[in-house]
Amino acid sequence: MTTYTWQFGAEGSGVYFSIVYDSETGNFTVNSFEGSFDLNALWFSNGDKTVDGDTTLVKSDSSLNMNGSNTVWDDEGNATSEKVVWDDYLKVSSTGLGSAGEAKTSFVSEGESYTFSAGDFDPEEFGTLGVRATSVNGGDGLKWVDSAPVISTNNPWGDNPFSINLSGGQLLSGAAGVAGVDGSPGGAGTTSVAGTDGTDGSAVGDGTDGTNATATGSPPVRVAATDGTDGAAGIDGTDGGDATAGGDGQNGTDGQAGGDGDTAMVADALDGNDQGYTAILINSIGSATNSIYGGDGGAGGDGGDGGAGSDGADGGAGGDGSDGGDGGDGGNGIGSGGTVYQSSGDGGDGGVGGDGGDGGDSGAGGDGGDGGVGGDGGDAGHAIQNGDLSDVFIIGNTDLVILGGLIGTGGDGGDGGDAGIGGTAGDGGDAGIGGTGGDAGTKVGSGTSGTDGADGVDGTNGDVGVVGADGVAGTDGADGSGGDAYLLRAAAFSDSVDVDASAFTGQLTISGSDFDDSFIFGTGGTIAYATLGSDDYVFSAEGAADETIIYTAADQSSGGSIDSIDNFDLLHDKIDVSSITESDWDYAWDNSSKSLTIDLDGDASADMAITLLGINTTDINDFALAFA
Repeated sequence: MTTYTWQFGAEGSGVYFSIVYDSETGNFTVNSFEGSFDLNALWFSNGDKTVDGDTTLVKSDSSLNMNGSNTVWDDEGNATSEKVVWDDYLKVSSTGLGSAGEAKTSFVSEGESYTFSAGDFDPEEFGTLGVRATSVNGGDGLKWVDSAPVISTNNPWGDNPFSINLSGGQLLSGAAGVAGVDGSPGGAGTTSVAGTDGTDGSAVGDGTDGTNATATGSPPVRVAATDGTDGAAGIDGTDGGDATAGGDGQNGTDGQAGGDGDTAMVADALDGNDQGYTAILINSIGSATNSIYGGDGGAGGDGGDGGAGSDGADGGAGGDGSDGGDGGDGGNGIGSGGTVYQSSGDGGDGGVGGDGGDGGDSGAGGDGGDGGVGGDGGDAGHAIQNGDLSDVFIIGNTDLVILGGLIGTGGDGGDGGDAGIGGTAGDGGDAGIGGTGGDAGTKVGSGTSGTDGADGVDGTNGDVGVVGADGVAGTDGADGSGGDAYLLRAAAFSDSVDVDASAFTGQLTISGSDFDDSFIFGTGGTIAYATLGSDDYVFSAEGAADETIIYTAADQSSGGSIDSIDNFDLLHDKIDVSSITESDWDYAWDNSSKSLTIDLDGDASADMAITLLGINTTDINDFALAFA
């Protein structure tokens, strides 16, 4: 940084001030050591006798002129009267305090400073500076000159900084990562085939009737009555066929990972500081907030849903058993010839009914396919890749944001497919009915009757077929897991930094790196996003600005990596842990160690700690306003 300082007046003269031009900010700063005045215009000369620019004033600004002899001051506070040939001028304000009075922006009281843009002023071209001011100590005006500025070069960033100059709402941003492609859904399971029905048993014949006893010829030839034959047994029904199982649903495919965001600015290549830069210098000027953001990570693709399992088909019904045949009737006896011939034949037994066929088993339902895994969110880019360049200087007066990009959100896991339903079991076939026994033949008698033949026995009914087992329902597919990412920002810097923003007068929003960092903040207010590592923060002097530090994870200040904050103001500054605390969170203060411990989940155990230097209190109630 090179400064050019012109001094006007002398100590004890009643009016004594300096004007400083800063080559880095492009601003003039007026400092009043004695007296007060309304600054109206600055005049510039290269010291020769010709006019090299436009010095014509419009009529309404005619009172801003530096015509005639001017009072020229040297470095020892001596004044002479000289006429100067002017080459250019810069209007600061119109003459007259107006309704604002001494609250007018350009009015500078003793002990005050006023900073404003120098426009396109070049100190190497114009070494002589003239001042036109009015309302000097409440009275007349002055036309004062200093022809030789004191030049001072004191650049803490060295002679070859990596310079980032931002103005007028400028935005530097890394390219965002592309979103991952969603997974494809799984196909449904193949269709189950139903079991075939069993066939019924075929019909069977009845038994034949017995023959009657006979006596023919002379002498008679006698034939005894015969028994009726048994009815045939019924035929069993065949079993119903089993159904095939329903096919399993296919798994959904995984979502693709989101792409990584890019770094906005590369100050130091990964292979080292090959440009010989001495530091990073960021200058923020203009009328609107300037920003440097790392590129956001792309969102991970969602996993595909699992396919549905196919339902199991029904088992086939068992065939019915056929009925048993009826037994034949016994033959009739005759009336003579003795008991053998007089007796009738027995009726035949009825046939056994056929068994019904067993019902077929139904098919099991297919398992649902598993949902695909959601893709991981892409990594966010840093605002600045700084490598070995750890020294960072921030100057200027316009609000500035330096943050890493948002980390991409992981994709949602796919839903598991629905399980197939088991089929209905086949019914068993009906049993065949047993045949009816044949009737005994009737006896025919004269004299002693023969005995009646016995009735045939009814056939036994066949067994009912067994019902097939129902198919088992398939299991639902497991849901896919979400991608491994969180909605957080990457660190602003790729490597450790020591940030000096003490000369910066705008509001600064910034984070460091995921290593040990240090920060010195200016007077314009600060919002700092905490990162990993042991970080040291020096806030502005008490009451000079409102400053907030935001924590989004406990490990940003816990264990062996504890942050420290110097100049923390319990009335104006804030610690924001709102995104990671539960409803019953708590905190404690140890004045001897200057340690503020925070219990984020209300389990009476400290989850993080912050060292607050410069605070001296034993009353925990003093921290009532310290949290956002």
